[in-house]
Amino acid sequence: VPAYIAVRKNEFESAPYRLLHATLRLANAPTDKEQLRRMTKAFFDLEGIKIEVQDVIPLASVSQEGYLRAWLQLASQRTEVSPVSRDLLEATSKSLAERMDYWKFIAAAHQWFEQIKNQPSGSMSQAAFQDFEDEQEIWTSLRADISQHYDVSELSLHNFLQELDLRAKEKPAPANAVRCLTIASSKGMEFKHVYV
Repeated sequence: VPAYIAVRKNEFESAPYRLLHATLRLANAPTDKEQLRRMTKAFFDLEGIKIEVQDVIPLASVSQEGYLRAWLQLASQRTEVSPVSRDLLEATSKSLAERMDYWKFIAAAHQWFEQIKNQPSGSMSQAAFQDFEDEQEIWTSLRADISQHYDVSELSLHNFLQELDLRAKEKPAPANAVRCLTIASSKGMEFKHVYV
């Protein structure tokens, strides 16, 4: 009998989707230090370039343009940024920091993921792509689910993030699998049969 151990996952865990989600959240809340930290850590995991949070905050304070713009400015100044990553930084600046066209940013980010995923083995990005395929499938499923309830072309970034945050970031249970849950997590769910 196939079994499925249900563990609710509220956040993405692979570096690409941590970066994507944190960047969107930072665009929505320009002075969120936690999202800045998450984005910076994910970028380091993928690109191997460390941008210090304590350098971003004062620059943002002086420019009064938010953490995302300040982070993009610092990242763009780094000479060791690869050409494909530089393209992403420019796309992020144009689509997200300037125009809030988050769908364009999401498309550019996915294109970047595919480019850096195929870098030679042994590069830092290889370990960062653990669970990427599963989370890519989850992202596609979440977006399709949100699209069933809203016209995504008219959905604001704030509302999109709300919808995304309300949904679990885990793969759906396989068909005909027995769901294994703790008693506490099964509370409030309706099942025809329960075995303890």
